[in-house]
Amino acid sequence: MLCLYLRKLSMLGLLCAATLCVGTSQLRAEEAPQVLAAVKFPPLKKLTAEVMGVARKLSPGQQTEFLPMMALGPFGYPNYPGVSETEPVTVFFFEPQKGEPTPYVILSKMESTSLIKTALTMKSQGGNSMFAFLTPGLSVTERDGWTLFAENEAAFDYATDVDALVDLSNEISGFDVTARFFIGPERIAKWVELMKDEIAEAHVLNGGAESDPALLHKQLWVEFLATIGENLAWSGMGLDISQETLSLGFSVQAIKDTPEFEALSMPVGGEAQVGDFVAASTISFLSKWDMPAAQKYYDVLEARGLKIATDGGKEWITKAGAYNREFYAKLDGTHAGTMSFSDETPVSTNAMGGSFDADTLDRVMHFYYDELIPYLMKEYTPPEQQGLVELLYKSKVGEAAGQPVFEVESKTPDVAPTLDEGDTTEFMTEQTYFAAVDGDLLGSTEMSDLEALAQRVSKAEPADGSVAQCIQLKPGEAMQMQVDVRSLVKLMNQEFEPESEVARQSMRKLAKSELAPLTGALTIGQGQGVYRLTAPVSTLEKFAEAQRQIKQAEDDMSHGGSQPAFPVTGEGGQ
Repeated sequence: MLCLYLRKLSMLGLLCAATLCVGTSQLRAEEAPQVLAAVKFPPLKKLTAEVMGVARKLSPGQQTEFLPMMALGPFGYPNYPGVSETEPVTVFFFEPQKGEPTPYVILSKMESTSLIKTALTMKSQGGNSMFAFLTPGLSVTERDGWTLFAENEAAFDYATDVDALVDLSNEISGFDVTARFFIGPERIAKWVELMKDEIAEAHVLNGGAESDPALLHKQLWVEFLATIGENLAWSGMGLDISQETLSLGFSVQAIKDTPEFEALSMPVGGEAQVGDFVAASTISFLSKWDMPAAQKYYDVLEARGLKIATDGGKEWITKAGAYNREFYAKLDGTHAGTMSFSDETPVSTNAMGGSFDADTLDRVMHFYYDELIPYLMKEYTPPEQQGLVELLYKSKVGEAAGQPVFEVESKTPDVAPTLDEGDTTEFMTEQTYFAAVDGDLLGSTEMSDLEALAQRVSKAEPADGSVAQCIQLKPGEAMQMQVDVRSLVKLMNQEFEPESEVARQSMRKLAKSELAPLTGALTIGQGQGVYRLTAPVSTLEKFAEAQRQIKQAEDDMSHGGSQPAFPVTGEGGQ
């Protein structure tokens, strides 16, 4: 099921993979010197206030108050007199001259009385500042009412147009702390050549030949990714910091009037009925995509692939396209799934809404596992690793809700093979079961879980504590996931029971606490995709408290006491 779902979301995966290395900036492509990247921070007073607010919750005490005062006091912490309380601080990185390190310039707004400016100015002029050891020795200059810092005076030559830098800083948004990467079409071409050379070097070092088909296919894949990157305005990442939550995010913006912009503007979110039938677990997710729009983008990617691929590759792209379209035509774009860890082996269960029937499922699965995947493994896997992974598809191995069940058996090495002569590789075998019930495609790594899910779907009976009850997709939310932290703590207690009684009691108490879930959400719209992973501060606070109790008790006992100096009380600690 995971393999099939990843195929359905191949558009998203390709975009994310491409933006790790490539992106374009038509907005700044004609500027010289060119901005490669920028990191924008909120006003210093606001940023440190938010950070300290969270720090005081997670680690209250004198040390938390003392450390920032000692490190940042010379710069004016906590109020930073003379530093703007409304303007951000933005670091710009420029394309260097050949052979030079990447130059950077920091754009800020502050008065001449600012302690930060005074400290850096004294040091850059050779003065003896009493807190010079805390500064990196930056140079300082004033331009158009802004204060600029750089590693040396020469770097200021890259920031001749301050107004352009201010405009660019104002355009950067999305997170409290935002990093954004701008790379033009010429740099994409350089990236392609660089990656192809690195792939070839690694291939040869691992014993391969330059004429191996696997090397050519990997290099063509880089060229394919570049066709996506050419249509991306920027990629980025960021942090959100508040008293309630901490978030890590990734984002990408497509250029208007491109297929990528259209794909990242498709309607997503809303009700997903399949979520009613899947019982929520340790990890749960729900998604809803617009399948006609996804299919349209798939057609674009296929056309690009046909232009780049070898003759043999074109044959497979065309053949796979026919089966993929048959598969996509049966999907309605909704998907609910879970991962549980209650036993030694994780259990994955999924439901994809649509109009599937057993014959179509059997025919498509035969092609994927009997033809396409073996071809890809042969062409892309190094010779010494071929045969280590085996996938076997089996038709009609049972029934669920009166419908035939199909099975995929996978055999993979338990550990990376580092064998001496005469040794044997230990393999791990797993099964995944599928069935088409009332049009929905169901799957699970446990037959009993598939049967239970099939019964609920066939009878239209919602599961108790369903995914749909804990996750509701808003318009514009393509996917949302939740991690049940209490479930993870209970698993930790079962699998890794602490040695000390104090630790055991603290962890039992933590497992019975109200722990808000970790969440993740993918939103798309107006040509932009944003993924945020969010942790509630209240949950982190309870983990930190448990850790402090354990450490304090163990410290007390290490000083000669046989019992902790404080009683561990509360639910689960009796």
